[in-house]
Amino acid sequence: MIRKNNQDVVKYCIQNSILKIRGRKTLISNTIPPQEDIIRIIGREVEEFSTKSLRNVINATGVVVHTNLGRAPFSDDIIDEAADIFYAATITWSFDLEKGERIRNTHLTNSYLTGAEDVLVVN
Repeated sequence: MIRKNNQDVVKYCIQNSILKIRGRKTLISNTIPPQEDIIRIIGREVEEFSTKSLRNVINATGVVVHTNLGRAPFSDDIIDEAADIFYAATITWSFDLEKGERIRNTHLTNSYLTGAEDVLVVN
């Protein structure tokens, strides 16, 4: 649920709800819904907006890395090791500080990580 003091989100949801109500009014009938319905519509909009769209699921498809179900799972050790870096405000994800230029896959090309000669990560 969103924080109670997040007025910008609530304002957005109210405006979005009003647009939906106006659209329905012109398409279905020329009447405005009762106040209770408007409040319920706004409440549903706030709830939908504040609900996380990404959820944990069990991949029972038989496909190890299923493209529609996101990435391969990380082990707890990898997550713990990377947490300090990822929680920082900024990191050198695709930037080489010594060369001063953007560079891809710098952090993944170590053959120890995969045993491969080289690595290419795609989204």
